[in-house]
Amino acid sequence: MTSYVAVYDDTESDAALPATRRLVEIHRALGVAATFGIVTEKLESDRALARAYHELLCDGIEDGLFEVVPHSHTHATFFDHDTLGEGIALEQAQEEIRRSKRLVEEIFEKSVLGFRSPNGYFGGWARQPQLLQTLGEEGFSFLSSFLMGPGDTVPAPLTQPFYYSEAGYPNPASL
Repeated sequence: MTSYVAVYDDTESDAALPATRRLVEIHRALGVAATFGIVTEKLESDRALARAYHELLCDGIEDGLFEVVPHSHTHATFFDHDTLGEGIALEQAQEEIRRSKRLVEEIFEKSVLGFRSPNGYFGGWARQPQLLQTLGEEGFSFLSSFLMGPGDTVPAPLTQPFYYSEAGYPNPASL
């Protein structure tokens, strides 16, 4: 069996809306599901842009073709990264999670289940129990964060889903 995993993010780019329109068109034509990770800063300050994303994605959300998840508020590097450098303060990362969730739910008028990590980390967020706790407190049931291979290589290896059991989250209901 062939699997296709489509996740699109980085909506902070000016080219993102036209690209998203084209991606939506392709996914609708093929009937293939996709997840869109939304960076909320630009949508918070530009309500016309937020409405455009709402109009573009909401029908797909309602018919189960699309999922929309927060991809942070500003796309900051949440914690130290071998390639990208020093991360932001823990409190700022927690606020990025909370704020982006609130705004995605407000803009798309639907609860979100998951969070798409800004940047990628080999092994995901396994060494970030405080951020995992924040995700759990916010009600997220999944985290997409394993976005790089060893030594920050791209693409990340395709692996089966895993849980953050060793970090204190033994099942998907708790993250």
